[in-house]
Amino acid sequence: MEITTDQIKNIMIESFDLDLTTNEISDDMPFFGGELDIDSIDMLEFFMKIDQSFDIKINKEELKEEYFASVQSMTDYLNTQKVTQ
Repeated sequence: MEITTDQIKNIMIESFDLDLTTNEISDDMPFFGGELDIDSIDMLEFFMKIDQSFDIKINKEELKEEYFASVQSMTDYLNTQKVTQ
């Protein structure tokens, strides 16, 4: 089953302790440099929840800045990881 942007948004809300709904987070919202005030600890929690939710192990050496450009780009990246694992 494919990972959706709404699933990623829900994990973001929980990981980053956001006072937002999934409808208030646009698919093109960036992880860094935008409205979100997140740090490296938040991202660790986010990836732990990704692992728990989808059984995807993230290799930090493979992460590229472009994956964090938007919710959609992160969703696309995670879907490619899900297929390869």
